[in-house]
Formats: sequence, C-alpha cells, structure tokens
Amino acid sequence: MPIEDEPYSFTTMVRGRALGFDRDAINEYLGNPYQLQGDDGLCPYGHALARGNWNVQAMTKKLLMPGCTFRCNRANQPLKVMRDDMKVKVQLVLLFIYYNLLPRSHFSDAPMNIAGLLYMVTAGTDVDIARVISNEMKAIACSGVIDFSRPKCPLAYPALIMELIKKERIPIPPLVHEHLGVIDDRHVVRHCKAKQPEQQQLEQEQQAPPHPAGPSIDPTLQTWFYHTWDQNAANYRAMTALHESMYQLHLQGPVMNPPDFHAHNNWPRDRPQFGEGVGTSAGAGVGADGDDDDVDN
Repeated sequence: MPIEDEPYSFTTMVRGRALGFDRDAINEYLGNPYQLQGDDGLCPYGHALARGNWNVQAMTKKLLMPGCTFRCNRANQPLKVMRDDMKVKVQLVLLFIYYNLLPRSHFSDAPMNIAGLLYMVTAGTDVDIARVISNEMKAIACSGVIDFSRPKCPLAYPALIMELIKKERIPIPPLVHEHLGVIDDRHVVRHCKAKQPEQQQLEQEQQAPPHPAGPSIDPTLQTWFYHTWDQNAANYRAMTALHESMYQLHLQGPVMNPPDFHAHNNWPRDRPQFGEGVGTSAGAGVGADGDDDDVDN
C-alpha cells in the first residue's frame, strides 16, 4: 500500500514475491490492443471518467429503450441505469463487461462509470481496456476486504492473474479447471429479454358484485330497539337536567318543579303493544299476565 502521497505501485505479493499488475503488464498480456496517445496517456473513456460529465442525452438514446431514463439522486444528478431498461444487444455487452472487465456481485443495474464504458464500447470508441482492468484490480487490492468466507462475487480476472503469476515464475498449486457456459439464444431469452408486464387478471379483474343489503330485522325487535333508544335518550336528558338543577341551586337559582322536569325529559309513555302471534307473554316477561303493579300504593 502507498504511504501518504506516494503513487500507487500496482504491485502485490504472491507467495512472498512481488507481482505487478500495472497497465503496461496487462496490455502486454492482452496483445497490446491499445497504444497510448497524448501526454496523459488516457483514452476517450479515461478523459470522460476523469471529468465525470457524461453525455446523458446521447447515452439514453444509444443504450436505453424508448421511454426509459437514467435513475437520479435527490440532486437530480444521473446515478445509474437499470439493466431491464436497456436494449437487448446492450444488455449482452453489459454482461460481457460484468463477466470479463468489471466483475460485480449483481447485474441488475449499471452505475455511471460502467454505463459510460458501455456507451463507449457500443459506440465503437477506442477504450484502453488494460487501464480499466488495472484500475479495477487496484480497487480490489485497496478494498481492505479480509473476510473471504463469504465472497460477494466470483474471483475477478482468474485467467489474467494466473498468467501474470506464470510470467513471473511463481510456483502455484495444481490448477482446477472450470467450464464456462455458452451464451446462446436460451441464455439471451432468460437474462436479456425485456420482461413483459404481468397480464391483467380477467380484464382488470371483474368488478365485484355489490354487497347484498343487510339482513332484514324483525319488526318486533326493531320496535323494542327504538323504545330502548328513546328510554336512553330520556335518561340522558334527565341526568343533564338533574346536574343543571343542582348547579343552579348552588347558584341560588330556581329549581325545576316535577311537572316541568317530566315535561323536559319526555319519557316514553307506554310500552309498544304487539298483536296476536308475537308472543306477548314471552316477550313481556314479568307482569305479562296482567297490568303492571303500581309502584306507589
């Protein structure tokens, strides 16, 4: 690791020996596909990445399906683009980038740096791939991840790392080969096709039938309910009047006489009467066989 302002050495230790993974070493391994140009040695993608001013309008037209846009942050700055919003061919290029150039733990979206690389590649612009890989390996080496029991993504650049180790003649254990799958039409249909929206259920779901009207109430019970409610209302008025009278008495005011008190409360006079078949004896309870006993003799 560099100390303070020292430049990064792009060197790591493998089995006690230094192994360089700088841009020139990787470019040589790739067959020198890109020749440095200019004083800074940056390709067009490197310049755009350093400035950070992406041509979002051109990228949207080139990469995304009609009607789709970049996802923005709270400051309305472009943040990323979803893979499902990309054109099918662009999704294939994105998968190639994720599997070979910039490994990631998930492929559902592309941040601006990867979206910019995707735009440059699909537009046919020259890209210094060796520098892209070298900077990515630097980011991995500087990430400080020490718990490898649950890796978040596959090992990045295994073939490149092994070739660099062989070139430095560093002893390595026996190789373990793994066969990679083929990207065919079936793979494209599964991973790259635009997902169709879910079909509406039975033409936007048939309208539910109106709720049936509430069950009819027996007229006898309804009459009793009304009588009880009237009784409760009268009790409320009586208690209110009693409280008001006591309050007025406290203020040396007049107290309501009994006739005015009864007129104010307006209690129901008589119980409701029911005809034959209603069961007056069962419904009336005590006193159903005759007149109610007088309270005051």
